[in-house]
Amino acid sequence: MLDAMLKAGYPVYLTTFQDERAIDLSTIEPRPQLIVVNSYIEAMQTAYIKKQHIVVTGSLHFISKVRKYLIDLQNSNTKK
Repeated sequence: MLDAMLKAGYPVYLTTFQDERAIDLSTIEPRPQLIVVNSYIEAMQTAYIKKQHIVVTGSLHFISKVRKYLIDLQNSNTKK
């Protein structure tokens, strides 16, 4: 899937999270349009600043962490 997204010309932020099955980012070879970041929060913030659409993929465990982060962020912004 990564190769397909890169071939289509989309910028891809590749990250990982704390899980025994998570990818080791040091094993990823550099490629054009591939941006490796240490955390999904950093990736989301960078994409938001650049006003890029975001598609999050990965395991359900990973997606649930990202979803919780986005819900918490939205809730904190609506309380202000």
